[in-house]
Amino acid sequence: MRPVLSLCSLCLALSLAVSACGDDAPPAEDPIWQTVLENLPGALLGVFGSGPDDVYMVGADGDGAGSLVYHFDGTQITKLDPGTQGDLWWVRAVAPDDVRLVGEAGLVLRYQPSTNTFDRLVAPTTPDTLFGTWGASSTDVWYVGGQPTGPRSLVWRDTGAGAAAVMDLPVSTSSATVFKVHGFADGTVWFVGQRGGTWRFDGSTWTDLPSGTTEGLLTVHGARSDRVFAVGGNLRGVILGYDGAGWVDETPAGAAGVNGVFATSDDEAYAAGFNGSIWKRSNGSWAPFTPESSTLEDLHSVWVDSAGVIWAVGGLLSADPPTRGVLVRYGPPLEL
Repeated sequence: MRPVLSLCSLCLALSLAVSACGDDAPPAEDPIWQTVLENLPGALLGVFGSGPDDVYMVGADGDGAGSLVYHFDGTQITKLDPGTQGDLWWVRAVAPDDVRLVGEAGLVLRYQPSTNTFDRLVAPTTPDTLFGTWGASSTDVWYVGGQPTGPRSLVWRDTGAGAAAVMDLPVSTSSATVFKVHGFADGTVWFVGQRGGTWRFDGSTWTDLPSGTTEGLLTVHGARSDRVFAVGGNLRGVILGYDGAGWVDETPAGAAGVNGVFATSDDEAYAAGFNGSIWKRSNGSWAPFTPESSTLEDLHSVWVDSAGVIWAVGGLLSADPPTRGVLVRYGPPLEL
């Protein structure tokens, strides 16, 4: 015979269930800005992840002790040892077990999380710096950079046999460092660089697109291939939006130099720059993000995870090498 709960027992069980799901449940913590890392020997220059529990930060070799690489696994931040010296400028995952890092003197690294190993990849010899990378897969990776004081550009592509220089570039890239690259599943790849240069590759043809500015453009990002954002500038910041037909100047009043941008949708995007500034785009316009970030160091890169948490990195970018690295984060408080 099936046991029968007494009325008192049933009432007690219901009471406990309601309490567990009701007022006694821990409240969600309000998001705050936290300075997670600061005063590192080198500035942090790039941040990127595959999700809230898989975030990479890379940076400058400020004290000659080695390139900076950090990883957050959802619980703690671990300093990784790539076994290299020199500044690292950018990081992107191109496959689940393939993270690419680029930097000074043509440095190209592949990190495999499954084995916790770094490999230096074969690349054309160059004294110049790689400032950006993006890949659709392990057999389709782009690297960009150059020598800003030259100036001259580097655009390499690795289709699985090692990086090689791309030969059919627009003429305008020959005298303009290319700072960043970002692509999409449809084969479209965007590039930005010095003197307002913007270029698009559709898988077979290059297009040189006038941006309407002569300021250097440092980062490009978008949620789809015909809706991207580009940022840059120095004392005067520049934020541009591509609407499918051409670039539109969306720079808000009072924006100083803007270094990084990350779009979460066609309308929503975040930008980071001088003096710890964070800008947010929504409803067709940009405005300062509130509350203000928890640092006054210049921010170089920004990334937003799938939970809506904002990650931004930077430091004293005017130093050579950049120093005083910082990581700030806006989201539920971390206890590290």
